[in-house]
Amino acid sequence: MRSWLAADGVAVTVAPGSLALLLVKVAALGVLWSSIGLGVGMFVSHQVAAIVGSFVWLLVGENLVEVISAGVAKFLPVHAGTAVLGISSGDATLVAPLVGAVLLAGWAALSLGAGTRAFARRDI
Repeated sequence: MRSWLAADGVAVTVAPGSLALLLVKVAALGVLWSSIGLGVGMFVSHQVAAIVGSFVWLLVGENLVEVISAGVAKFLPVHAGTAVLGISSGDATLVAPLVGAVLLAGWAALSLGAGTRAFARRDI
């Protein structure tokens, strides 16, 4: 693909090592976000409520928290995931990538723990 881009006059400046690191980070984020989704799905008994509630929180809730208190928002899941990738979204202050990964892993563990507990109490 690199030679194809070079033939079109496009300069490729991504080193293979940094691209591999990015792919590992994206795969880890996929696992952590899937774990959070699984936990929310087990915690909330209605599928539609779990999906809509998750989207509302991700798209509206965290942004409202950021407007109210940016110092608190950097510890929430979306901001932690953004910190892992090292992508800055505007004026957002992010934690270090390793701290973001630990925070997101903590949110995943909390979500799975709460979901497992709620599911075990409902299950017959």
